[in-house]
Order: sequence, then structure tokens, then C-alpha cells
Amino acid sequence: PAHAGNAGGASVWYRWTAPATDTYSFYTCGSNPGLDTVMAAYTGTALTALARVADNDDGCGLHLPYLTSSIDVSATAGTTYRIAVDEFDGAAGDLTLTWSN
Repeated sequence: PAHAGNAGGASVWYRWTAPATDTYSFYTCGSNPGLDTVMAAYTGTALTALARVADNDDGCGLHLPYLTSSIDVSATAGTTYRIAVDEFDGAAGDLTLTWSN
């Protein structure tokens, strides 16, 4: 799927299960400077049947050329989420994904 409205093309997917019901923040704010990321979180097990629960482009409060992203997921304990990180328009580079609650 197009994450945050961008087709991307170099996505990295993570599977994460919520340890408790809470809001969790995922962000690429520590990634390589100049890396333009888009992010989305989904539930579901099949690529064709994913339900988007959050997405964002350029949400770390940083300015050009630092275009990293962040999302907040209102998670339910025991639910598995698919976190997709992609690079705008399919570019490639090193990224760092961090999360906290």
C-alpha cells in the first residue's frame, strides 16, 4: 500500500505486538540526515487485507533536509501491528526506527 499517500518502493516492515494497551510512538528521527521517510501502521495478516491505523510523513518536527517521520498508535494489548517505513518516492538509505510509550 501507499504509506502516507506516497507509493514509495523501498519499504521495510516490522511486526510488533503491543505488550499493554497504551499509545506508542514510533519514529525515524535518528535516521541518516536527508533521509525522507514515510510511515504507517496496520493490523491484519495479509497484505491485501491490511487495515491502516496510523500514517505520517515528515512528523518529527525537523526541518529540511531532515524529513523523518513519526506516528502514534493507540494499541491494544496482545494485538500485532505491522509497522511500515518507506522512503519517499522509493529512495534508499540507512534508517533508525525507535518506539516508546
